[in-house]
Amino acid sequence: MQDKPQNMVPHPVIYFDGFCKLCNYSVSVVKKYDRRRIFRYAHLSSNYAQIHLKQTPKKNQIPDSVILQLDDRLLSQSEAVFAILEYLDPPIKWLRIFRIFPTFLLNGVYRIIAKTRYRIFGRNRQCPVPDASERYLFLD
Repeated sequence: MQDKPQNMVPHPVIYFDGFCKLCNYSVSVVKKYDRRRIFRYAHLSSNYAQIHLKQTPKKNQIPDSVILQLDDRLLSQSEAVFAILEYLDPPIKWLRIFRIFPTFLLNGVYRIIAKTRYRIFGRNRQCPVPDASERYLFLD
């Protein structure tokens, strides 16, 4: 039996901006359609994220991007979103239809939303605390 590389994780981890209201809403939608509880979540400002994303070559994208750690890979922007959708239950999974658009276009829209998310959707003063029944899903 082969050992897993050190940087592999048992569950895919979604790193997100815990202060962003849009990001927190997106996490709640993912949790709703992740009935098999495949994903784990970490705020970008958490100790867990600081340790596990320290070596990422995409450091400059971290503040404005959702990041999905899938085994030994780190995915960001639209690539992360579509990979997350693969694991979710219908009907949200059907949003994969937008994959027909070119990546440069999807990432362009993603970057515009990322840059204006606080202005449009607002910002939390602190990262929300998950309720006790879901606390195991969040890594700190």
